[in-house]
Amino acid sequence: MTLVAFDFDGTLSDSEMTVLLGARRGVAEEMAAITEQAMNDEIGYAESLRRRARLLEGLPEDRAEAAFDQVRLREGAAELVGELRAAGATVVVLTGGFERGVEAALAAAGVEVDAVVANRLSVADGALTGAVEGPLIEGGSRSATTRNPPSPPPATGPSGRWLNSRSCWAARGCADSHELADG
Repeated sequence: MTLVAFDFDGTLSDSEMTVLLGARRGVAEEMAAITEQAMNDEIGYAESLRRRARLLEGLPEDRAEAAFDQVRLREGAAELVGELRAAGATVVVLTGGFERGVEAALAAAGVEVDAVVANRLSVADGALTGAVEGPLIEGGSRSATTRNPPSPPPATGPSGRWLNSRSCWAARGCADSHELADG
């Protein structure tokens, strides 16, 4: 079996869900500052995710859905996923982003994947609660192998296009999604 796992924000999609949500809540600058701290290893991924989710507390659910509906796949991503699935590959999205945004973008493009492993923003009484849940909250616990993966020989998809290991991880067999969480 061939498994191909993609990250989502900045890989399959050039949309950044937290930016779209933050703009709707009026906290985009605060979110950017938290993201910068995480990118500089000043705070861990899980802490940055929780802080950004807290900033979204009170955002009406319909405004969050409108932000998710803005998420789009990057040019060529739908075709690549379709070609991989047609060739028999199992295609999975593993992302620290949010399940609803991934699902909205895939549906808008008419694309199906075999599984989506993502986080969810909690909702109560018609608004985001500021809490986040899901399997990839603790994404900062990557192993050294996933932080610095070996350089495999260039791989090509069914169309002959080169698959960049930064945006596509292809391997035989299965992998622990928690180790690949915030690639």
